[in-house]
Amino acid sequence: MPNFTSDPEKTALFLAEARWQRDDQNRRVSALNRKLVTTFTLNVAVVVASLRLTAGPLPLAVDCLFYSTIFLFVIGVLVAARAYAVATWYRRPDLERLRTHLAVYDSSTMAA
Repeated sequence: MPNFTSDPEKTALFLAEARWQRDDQNRRVSALNRKLVTTFTLNVAVVVASLRLTAGPLPLAVDCLFYSTIFLFVIGVLVAARAYAVATWYRRPDLERLRTHLAVYDSSTMAA
């Protein structure tokens, strides 16, 4: 593995990129978490409102709406779980490739 620790400019560039990637990942995760909380809050509110409507005998259309809201809530949970599973939390170039390039090229070329 190439070593560039003797050049402070390359080390600083590598650390700046690593910090930027970490901060970018944290921003993305926080944004996704806020969206999920908002979505689930609204979905729970709709399901609770639907449950309140089912107190007595209701027409078939209302029953269908009730079951469809529960179905959509389950779909929302599945989509959110898939979003967490599929998401890739990195940017290119990855840090190993950046380390290799920094060992080969000078820091002014890499910073440009």
